[in-house]
Amino acid sequence: MESLNWTAVITDAYWPILVLFVAAILRKPISDVLRKRKLRLTLPNDVSFSIATDVAEKTLTNLFTEFYFTYNRLLKPSHKKLFETILLSETKLYVDELIPGFDRNNKEHIGALRALRGLGLIEPKHGGSWQNKSVIEITSFGKIFVEHLRMKEKSA
Repeated sequence: MESLNWTAVITDAYWPILVLFVAAILRKPISDVLRKRKLRLTLPNDVSFSIATDVAEKTLTNLFTEFYFTYNRLLKPSHKKLFETILLSETKLYVDELIPGFDRNNKEHIGALRALRGLGLIEPKHGGSWQNKSVIEITSFGKIFVEHLRMKEKSA
């Protein structure tokens, strides 16, 4: 039977034990530093500022929650279905492909596009008004909102 080399055992265990000991002592200061981290945000026109991560988390959660309630309150089920069709399209989608026989004077046709545009989810690719050959583009906000919706659905 071989004898146990205690020196090797202590040497091998030294670093993990030391790391655990230091982590236990510095747990509070480290968690305070991580909690007080700041995000630097840069907005158009070179406006930038810092915000604490916990404040940013609360703000973004409230913002998306309020928008989610507005989305559900203002959009009809047919508008939501139209938006889902746009999201599922793998190619650029023209208005007359999305709404066959599109007529700007039809309140249902134009109303659906305006409702989605009014919430900042979609827009005509080159701006302007909705026409038969307008390419529908999901806005960057629309893409972020969709990610939020999908995360919300997964957690439900």
